[in-house]
Amino acid sequence: MAKTNNIVFENNICSNAGSGWGHNQRPNPTGRQICFWDGNTAQTSSVFIRNNTFKNAKQTCFYISKKWKGIDDLVLENNKVS
Repeated sequence: MAKTNNIVFENNICSNAGSGWGHNQRPNPTGRQICFWDGNTAQTSSVFIRNNTFKNAKQTCFYISKKWKGIDDLVLENNKVS
């Protein structure tokens, strides 16, 4: 089985998801800045998303599928939405 661990997404500014020229050409335009899809089949642990700023997403700054494997070990800390 595949393993994914010790992922750190930290100290970023994410802005304008869904505002680019190609967004409307996508088959499923969503405008999300971070996505955790249900297609993850890896054993996932120690995912950290912290100290980030999220701005102006067309739909949502953060999306997580109900079926995503690893939610029990996901750490969200000190993120801002503006």
